[in-house]
Amino acid sequence: MLVLGTGDDATWCRNQGVPVLGSLSGSLDASKTLNKRLLRFLKETQQLRPEKILAWGWQAMRSTEKCSQEYDVYAMIDEIDLWAPCASEHIVIPTTMCAVAVAIEAGVRPSQLTEPLIGVEPSAVVANRATVQEALGLSGEEFLISIVGDVGSWQNIIDMAVRLNTILPSVHFVLPPRYRDRAILMNAAKTHGLRSKFHDVPPSIRQVDVVHIAHCAWCPSIAQFDRSTNVLDVLSAACVETPLAVSKNHPASTISTVGPHIAWVADDIEVSGWMLNLESSTSSSQIECADRVATVRSLVTPSRFIESLQMRLHALV
Repeated sequence: MLVLGTGDDATWCRNQGVPVLGSLSGSLDASKTLNKRLLRFLKETQQLRPEKILAWGWQAMRSTEKCSQEYDVYAMIDEIDLWAPCASEHIVIPTTMCAVAVAIEAGVRPSQLTEPLIGVEPSAVVANRATVQEALGLSGEEFLISIVGDVGSWQNIIDMAVRLNTILPSVHFVLPPRYRDRAILMNAAKTHGLRSKFHDVPPSIRQVDVVHIAHCAWCPSIAQFDRSTNVLDVLSAACVETPLAVSKNHPASTISTVGPHIAWVADDIEVSGWMLNLESSTSSSQIECADRVATVRSLVTPSRFIESLQMRLHALV
């Protein structure tokens, strides 16, 4: 594997048991030279010539745009940045039909797209409750809500915080590590005197660790002017036996068989009422969570994902 990142990123991948050829810095491509540097690396590394190249994510797809003109390059995409279009020759594997529509809007030709495919990185081991609470600076008495999704409306989040804080002063929110509008949200929280109610996921733990100990997880709606196709973060949260609330309008609702069980929320008023019910009693949701987790995990098992990916790469043996 070639890591688009720092030497530390490459070391981390090696420590996870992944064979790494090397790394290329500047993954954000601020200099606009990453495409050329990557293509030059591939040409100099002749043993890669007969291999298939798989880009993970929209940014990686854009970084391999020139490579797709000379090599057999595939791209697995979930979230799509419409402000950063990509005109490449990749064979593109989306996560949902919603991602298909947005990818076409972003410049991908329909002939490049395969059938959707979803898969979530398994997390067999998670940090214990005491470790997560210590990392977040919490005492354990808080009603903890894990926010899911990087582009959720900050207005919805602050409105929910104000609404719940008047009834449930112990409420606290944990934002995703890459939440886009963090600065705006924190300024709004400071204005309402709620800055201490919001926490970031520290480097020592992962969001899945937070979801495991949270009282519930919530995927806020996105702004009306915005677009999102993300389903993998939602599916990752749905694999945990923690109550989860997702809007009916989220692309996760389009996943066959399991979509309606994940995306069921009509509006934020329904979410706040649901959270208050959870605070008073969690027993009623345990059976529903167990049923949802069993269904989702059967859908996103690693073996099923790898076999389906091989079929799309025309390499099934």
